[in-house]
Amino acid sequence: MMRPLKALILVLALSPLAALAGTAVDVKVEGMTCGACVKKVNDELAKLIDVEAGSVKVSLKGQHATLMLKNSDEKSLEAVKAAVVKAGYKVAKIDIVQPTAEKAH
Repeated sequence: MMRPLKALILVLALSPLAALAGTAVDVKVEGMTCGACVKKVNDELAKLIDVEAGSVKVSLKGQHATLMLKNSDEKSLEAVKAAVVKAGYKVAKIDIVQPTAEKAH
């Protein structure tokens, strides 16, 4: 059985869009209970060099964080997990959000 993180890396490696733009990531965070929790997670994720500036959005409802990674290799995903743990919470899972077709304006 393939580990979820390795499967995720495989999907990213096969995605032609991964090299063209940032990769949207959704992180399921366990243990947040208030606005201060959200701020702690947001602040730690925003410090990461592989996170695109201004892309971090942490939601108490649904207990998750979304962000854009400049480089979505295993090292960057591990850094995301470490940042959440440093803030005092657990990562239940990390998912890559598949891009949707958008109309060009």
